[in-house]
Amino acid sequence: MADKKLFELEKGTPTNTHLLAFGKMGEVYKNITIGDFKEEVIKDIPPEPTPDFFTKIVEIGTFDMRNGATKDVFLGVPLNKLRGVSVLIVANNLSAYPLYYPHTNWELSATWEVLSSPTNNAKLHFSTNNNRFFDDSDFSGNVNRGYITVTYVK
Repeated sequence: MADKKLFELEKGTPTNTHLLAFGKMGEVYKNITIGDFKEEVIKDIPPEPTPDFFTKIVEIGTFDMRNGATKDVFLGVPLNKLRGVSVLIVANNLSAYPLYYPHTNWELSATWEVLSSPTNNAKLHFSTNNNRFFDDSDFSGNVNRGYITVTYVK
């Protein structure tokens, strides 16, 4: 049962000190005050670790997207550390076209997926469809075709 006097204390300097006893059964207990508890015990409890999120930009590299072309881009991050991926395709005239997961964006006629192998360096696989949006001279030539933004934890 709680000590009623503990809850009936008036504001000001306490005249009595209430002790708390800590220790293992059968061993000597350590008696500390509530103020000591705050300074000695609570300060030693480590905060819950939170993952730090990191972002990196990976260039897609040279990629002529016409005629059902495919390309694999390694992300430089283990698959189990990935937390987000977004893709921005850049046309020859510098127009930008974002691709969104899941797998297919039929408006842009491209499919992409993060492959599970190799697990220590995830890769993004692009494949375009013939006679669709990317099968066009705006996406021809071997120029950097855009950027992949990767969010990951260490």
